[in-house]
Amino acid sequence: MKHEHYIDVSRNWPDPSECIPAFLVLKSDSPKARESKGALALFKAALSGWLAETEEGKAAWQSSSEDFNYGDFLTYDVGADKDFLNLLHKNGIASAEVITGVQVGDERYDTITEPAECDEE
Repeated sequence: MKHEHYIDVSRNWPDPSECIPAFLVLKSDSPKARESKGALALFKAALSGWLAETEEGKAAWQSSSEDFNYGDFLTYDVGADKDFLNLLHKNGIASAEVITGVQVGDERYDTITEPAECDEE
């Protein structure tokens, strides 16, 4: 893959008091995904299409009280949904997943020092 982006989504959890480090990992060969902002726009276009056009997506949208977030993305295992994957590919994203903690190579570490983004305000 030409482009791989780790986008910090730690502050986007429904309950900020339970903030855990989390990253949306997007992989793409699309020139539009050269920067993380472009890759995120492609991801959001695919996700919006899934929520609006598929039965499972519509059900997920309703279940989320029309406030679909990264926690919902994990709960519904959207990244494994065939319709979503097709929309991702149509939008130039090869893969998308949310990881928690830190992942290095094949090893995943679920706890790290709390980042500043998770400090109580």
